[in-house]
Amino acid sequence: MLLTGKTDCVSLGEWTMGPVSILLDGIVGLGFIVLFMKVQRLLDNPVTHLIEAVGRRSLYIFCIHTVELTAVPWYLMVQKYAAAPTKGLWLQYAVSLGSIFLLCEILLRRRDVMLKFFPARRRHFAEHQRYVAKH
Repeated sequence: MLLTGKTDCVSLGEWTMGPVSILLDGIVGLGFIVLFMKVQRLLDNPVTHLIEAVGRRSLYIFCIHTVELTAVPWYLMVQKYAAAPTKGLWLQYAVSLGSIFLLCEILLRRRDVMLKFFPARRRHFAEHQRYVAKH
């Protein structure tokens, strides 16, 4: 893509070089995954742990972000902060990131919450885990 001078917009479903662009985007994504996995094996610090946590939660983050882009009228924020676009951009980023983080944590803890509110289901989960452990 750098050699041709063309760019892609994956989030808008726009691939200027057709199937070749899709294949190259996939290869670049796979390359980043391999790179981060190698870096994590070599380094053990908070940054690598953060990358690992984001990776483990990536499906939740993707789903929440997709719904958020559709459901939240961000264009109203653009209108409200037309005089101070940088402030509006950072505020939108903070609200978006905060809501994604909050909903992701809720989804990760839903099993614990279900067991807390419905204690009769605790036995069902224990039986299921024993069954999985045996097989």
